[in-house]
Amino acid sequence: MELLSLPNYMGRSIALWVLLGLHFYTKAQQPDLSFHHITQANGLSYNIVNCFLKDSRGLLWIGTYNGLNRYDGAHFTIFRKQKHANSLPDNTVHDLAEDAQGNIWGATEAGIFKYTPSTGKFASYLTLPQNTTQVCFNILVDKNGIIRASNAFNVVQYDAAKDAFVPIPLQPASQQLFTRIYTRKNGMVASPDGRGLYLTTQQGFLYYNIAAATLTAAQNNSGNALFTANSSAALCATPYGHFWYYDNEQKALVAFDPLTQKLLYKKQPPGFAGIGPMATVFEDNNHVLWLSTWNYEVLRYDYLHSDSITLVQHNKAIRSSIAGDFFWAAMHEEDGTIWLGTVGGISRFNTQKAFYKMHYFDQWVLAKNDASFDFVGEQKADGSWWLGTTQQQLLHYKPATGETTVFDLKLLRKNKMGLTPFKINNLVFANDAVYLFCNAGAWVKRGNNSFVPLTIAGMPDTVLADQGLMTNDGSLWMTGNEKLWYWQGESNSVKCFAHGKGLTLDKKPPLADFLCLSANEEPWVLAGDDYFAHPSGDTLALVKATATKQSGAIGYYTAMTADAQGNLWVSKKGDGLYRFHAQSGAYQLYRQYDGLVMDHIMDATPDAAGRIWVSAYNQFSVFNNAVNSFSNFTLPINENRYGYENYSTTLANGHVLSTIGDKVVEFFPDKLQPTAVKKKPVISAVIAGGKEKLLPTNSVIDLSADENDLHFQFGLLVDGEESPFDMQYRLAGTDKSWSTASANFAATYNKLAPGNYSFIVRAMARDSSWQSEETGVAITLAAPFYRTAWFSLLMLGLVAGIIYFIYRYRLQKHRQVMALEGKAQLLEKEKAMAMFENLKQQLNPHFLFNSISSLSGLIEADQPMAMEFLEQMSGIYRYILRHADSDKVSLREELEFVALYINLQQTRFEEGLQVRINVPEDYMHYKIAPVTLQNLIENAIKHNVIDAASPLIIHMYVEDYYLVVSNNLQKKRVVETSNQKGLAQFVSLYKFLTDKPVRITTSDTMFTISIPLI
Repeated sequence: MELLSLPNYMGRSIALWVLLGLHFYTKAQQPDLSFHHITQANGLSYNIVNCFLKDSRGLLWIGTYNGLNRYDGAHFTIFRKQKHANSLPDNTVHDLAEDAQGNIWGATEAGIFKYTPSTGKFASYLTLPQNTTQVCFNILVDKNGIIRASNAFNVVQYDAAKDAFVPIPLQPASQQLFTRIYTRKNGMVASPDGRGLYLTTQQGFLYYNIAAATLTAAQNNSGNALFTANSSAALCATPYGHFWYYDNEQKALVAFDPLTQKLLYKKQPPGFAGIGPMATVFEDNNHVLWLSTWNYEVLRYDYLHSDSITLVQHNKAIRSSIAGDFFWAAMHEEDGTIWLGTVGGISRFNTQKAFYKMHYFDQWVLAKNDASFDFVGEQKADGSWWLGTTQQQLLHYKPATGETTVFDLKLLRKNKMGLTPFKINNLVFANDAVYLFCNAGAWVKRGNNSFVPLTIAGMPDTVLADQGLMTNDGSLWMTGNEKLWYWQGESNSVKCFAHGKGLTLDKKPPLADFLCLSANEEPWVLAGDDYFAHPSGDTLALVKATATKQSGAIGYYTAMTADAQGNLWVSKKGDGLYRFHAQSGAYQLYRQYDGLVMDHIMDATPDAAGRIWVSAYNQFSVFNNAVNSFSNFTLPINENRYGYENYSTTLANGHVLSTIGDKVVEFFPDKLQPTAVKKKPVISAVIAGGKEKLLPTNSVIDLSADENDLHFQFGLLVDGEESPFDMQYRLAGTDKSWSTASANFAATYNKLAPGNYSFIVRAMARDSSWQSEETGVAITLAAPFYRTAWFSLLMLGLVAGIIYFIYRYRLQKHRQVMALEGKAQLLEKEKAMAMFENLKQQLNPHFLFNSISSLSGLIEADQPMAMEFLEQMSGIYRYILRHADSDKVSLREELEFVALYINLQQTRFEEGLQVRINVPEDYMHYKIAPVTLQNLIENAIKHNVIDAASPLIIHMYVEDYYLVVSNNLQKKRVVETSNQKGLAQFVSLYKFLTDKPVRITTSDTMFTISIPLI
């Protein structure tokens, strides 16, 4: 059943819409534009973009509602308002301009800023008195270098002498004309001759004459139709010299010559009747106007040729659609790239480089969200397209007129097997007949009739002819029931070709699938893995493919086609792409590691140049036979969909048509030829020692010696999706060859030697078809101070001074040595005297007398104890004699010796003398002067009263590597045989033994002496 032919119906509906005052473009298809986007996800500070400025260095400055961006094509540097003064006055940047010195000026919600790139400093300016709204929408630098801006009340200009913005001068008559000039955003443009400013305002369209200080408006110049009192907006200078603005009340686009003020165009298309006030007008290099309205509509208006308007809409489901339905900023570069700053980010495209366009059939692919196209073909006689869908629809589309006819395959007449068409495999066109081959069999449509089941005399009704191709003489080759059928239409004769009886391949009957005709119109079918078949005699002759690469073993076959060179190309989802040469039998498998975009491919189609277009979802490979290599690309279409297959065909005009789910893409193979990029790369940042170095105007950077770790950032303002390229860099002075940068377009060098360097970058097409100019920056890395000439001279003088000093020092030391030798002899004498005094102390007659008296009393009273006493005395004097010539003994020996002495004294004093020794074993190996402890105990006995009622208590212990001997003070009034020099001589003796001093402390109750352990 054939449904309603739609063009007439749509025409009547469109006419009705116009009569009702609706937009006649609202039902228009999305234009053939594929945008690439730069958004917050890529590093942009905010998606609502207000303005663009490409500065003299090639960097792009982007003003947004939340920050100022500097962009080199790869890296964003973001400036925002900070607590300190060196920052933006406000984060909403409405407009930007650059002066002759390279300073960046910007208009914000809180006044104006100037950014000086060579110093990295911001300066802020108010344009109205303090505490008044400072919002500024426009700023410009005119031909004479004068900086002017428009605030909420007036137009101001920069006074360099005052370093401030002041109102533009106006004659009294002009001052009385308006009390307030509210200039629209995108509403101020300087005249090309530098003599004036054009302004779109609420009060109308104005001109400010700089020399005369006057305003021209409708109120004082009624003779010129250019000036009206109507609210005006969207002022725009064009590449062609004329200006545009929009008259909000007349709904008219007005074009004029800014030098002669002559009206050129006044456009009021019917579609303008329903649109809202205009925000932005922009004319690109193709004489196409881009319009942005406050109804959130983006329009393209071809005012010179077709006078037609196209609606450009954002579609969340189509990533290649424009990023937002409103834009403030637009820029057209010399290479044809158009940048649009929308409310959803930056969208850019290049019609000159675009090698494909989208065709939308959303209104026909109905019923289910997962609907998709499952066939595409061209009727070359009239250039119309036939598209099958998974909803059993067949669309007949005429690109020239947009006429679309829809056939519901479910409603067609059933064949003798009780089936209606589903899963179309191909269509064959002959005169006024259309043959439809699908998994359910074949149908035919003749003239204006609908499709009916195809019946051919001689072919059994049980044969489901699922594929068919027509030769130049009008004969049909068909496959069905694993056989190949030939129908000669004129004679109405049928011939069947089958595989030999009993023949199997891998224990299965051979197939007759994926029919194609070679260059000489010989039919070929796929018989099985690595097997093809063609008619020979009355049978299908098998040909075993001779693989030059190992065949795949997974996946399933999806398509087969033939090229003009005698190759059969077989797509296998999971294995890759096979090339089979019918004459030689050579078999080649291409997989992802050979350059194919992926192994899950679904279709392959040759173009007019012999290249093979291979599709795998939204990814494509183009195989070039001449160089035996693939070029790959990905389209931003149906990225998150999986349940569909691709179908492709080559059109009569050489274009390649391919389906991607529910979308149809038309490729232009001739535009795959790369075009040279004329832009120069930019070096946006040099980071030394962790700090960014500002690039001066002469591009020379001086670095200190400790800034020898360098990091460079660079980029190119070229869409890498349209013109794939790599960045190469070289640091002249250290690199001998070029290096290719990684995807982040950066380079790092560590621990560079002092010297002069030049960092150079360039862009190179990935297919080596073009190379950009080079951009460089010179760097001088200072030498460390110890490598400088002044330091060498200083060191020479210092060495000479040191030599002289050493000479004088040694002379002085020689004299000191002579004096010290004399002092040494004196010290040796003092030491001998101290040792002699110590020995006398050791042989104290008092001790001997007291010991003999005690021994005498013991002989009479207790002879055994007397014998023990005598033995201890003997031990004491043996110890003294054994160490008479030693200046040090171990602490263990000294404690053993002093124990004998303590026993003798306790025999004499009994409970009146108590000695408590607490010396850990770890200290027993340390040294001490002999008889030290005996002298200290004897000194304590000599100077203190001893009796049982108030005993003399002596403690011995180690503290901080000192042997501490302390006793309680019970001083005698008279001390026998004391010369008051014992301790002093004792201290003097230890000076010869160690650098550590002897410590003597006395309190009211205690006397302590600390002997250093040696």
